[in-house]
Amino acid sequence: MIDGQFTPAYQFVRNSDSKTSGVVTQTSQVAVILPFTTNATDSAGNTPVSVTTSALATVTGVWSAVDDDDIMLSFDMNTLKIDVDPDAEYLYADPRLSTDIPRVQPIDGNVRSAVTALVKKGMTDVVGNIREIEDVKVKDGMMRCEIGKHNKLTFSKVP
Repeated sequence: MIDGQFTPAYQFVRNSDSKTSGVVTQTSQVAVILPFTTNATDSAGNTPVSVTTSALATVTGVWSAVDDDDIMLSFDMNTLKIDVDPDAEYLYADPRLSTDIPRVQPIDGNVRSAVTALVKKGMTDVVGNIREIEDVKVKDGMMRCEIGKHNKLTFSKVP
């Protein structure tokens, strides 16, 4: 993605027969602002110039505690589901007009598919590489940890 961010939420569910393993689901709100550089056209043959939208991306996997402060994760990227905001709009240039003024159009199937592919690549690059949560400390409904060498995170428990 050219410019974007994702806000992840993790849900850890223990297996019924284990306190040290289970299913993990990561749901991310993804904001995307990008110049459109693919060859996609919309259903009217217009070429998008830029897209500003959001998407909800969900992926599941398994977790297991390997010691008292580390958790191993394995996300199944085949479960990745991406829902692009159906109310999103994009700027497009109409090649049939002599003006360079972009026009606004609601997102359609072709552009949605291209945005979905970009979000999928971004999520696969980021989430697909998360293998371990280290230095886990849980206190007062808060979980402090590290993902990667220098990514210190704090999670709060949601009832």
